[in-house]
Amino acid sequence: MKEFTFKYNTGKGGIYFLAVFFGVPFGIFLPSFILMEYVPWVLWVSIPLGVGISVYCVRKFIKKINSTDTIQVDDLGFTSNDYGRISYRDIHSIPPYGALQAPPPSMRIKLHNGKKLVWIFNPQSPKSQEDIAIFTAFREALLDHLKRQTQTAIAETREQAVKPENITAPPADVIEQLEKHKKDRNFIYCSIAVPLKSEIVL
Repeated sequence: MKEFTFKYNTGKGGIYFLAVFFGVPFGIFLPSFILMEYVPWVLWVSIPLGVGISVYCVRKFIKKINSTDTIQVDDLGFTSNDYGRISYRDIHSIPPYGALQAPPPSMRIKLHNGKKLVWIFNPQSPKSQEDIAIFTAFREALLDHLKRQTQTAIAETREQAVKPENITAPPADVIEQLEKHKKDRNFIYCSIAVPLKSEIVL
């Protein structure tokens, strides 16, 4: 059993970002200023409430974009601290990201029950290089196990040792999709300079 621990971005922090910059100002502060004429003490409630919600959202945003996952890979599937137990037969597809969605080696796995497993990385960040190397090793181990599962399933089917519904092999195109993740993809990154010496990468 192999184990891999790495930091990644879940891609789910956007809602908290929007809540801080749009939800709190327009959903709490703006109505409070409008109501001041009728309820003079409304700011005594809205300001602490808005600040509290902003602090909560910032903490959740940081947690979402800096998650740490530990994955253990075995012959039947893998166990993720963030996503739980995943059997190879549960995998429906591994669709690639588009050019403007996420850079490699970011990956997502879609399960038959509709659930999605997402790991997003920023290859331009020096701090991410070690995590990217570890995740790449996990991806290689996953591909190796999927291939072995397929070979075993083919052998068992030929020998009629098990019933078809008990075969644990993933769909045939899953291996092909995962192999595509190993190839370099051409992305166009547009960097827009913004204040505070930061960049927005599209």
